[in-house]
Amino acid sequence: MIQFHIFWNDKNRDCSVNYIKDREDVFIYEQREVALGTVGSWHFADKILLQIGAEPLTSRDDRKDLILIDMGWKDALKLSKRFPQDIQRRSISGFKTAYPRTKKSSIRPDGGLRSIECMFVAKLIVTGIEDKGLLRNYHFREKFLEINRDNIEKYWNK
Repeated sequence: MIQFHIFWNDKNRDCSVNYIKDREDVFIYEQREVALGTVGSWHFADKILLQIGAEPLTSRDDRKDLILIDMGWKDALKLSKRFPQDIQRRSISGFKTAYPRTKKSSIRPDGGLRSIECMFVAKLIVTGIEDKGLLRNYHFREKFLEINRDNIEKYWNK
């Protein structure tokens, strides 16, 4: 079973991760836990950091837990540098967010998925499972599934 380890800025009240805090496969940490070295005792050989610009995530990554940094893209880039250099890093591409972003200063230049969308896609790519439970309380669920239907079907184990 894939587990998600999410590092987030707890000031973000409208964070999409709030919808799935109760799941057994989701662990949430505050940003400062990386800064304070809480993850220093982790074994990173069995974890993958999801990061823009890395090699693509594939089904061959199925035995690894996934680490997601949930915050503005500039802060996420800074925080990702605190992880060990030898941690495996993977990216997701080809999917579009359904979230209507309004704060232009906090948007990555090429867009980007909301964390909940990223988790859904990552699980789909790695396992072939379309886990709609991840999106169950996400307001833009139907729009996200609709605009990404073709990509979802590429990975879905029917």
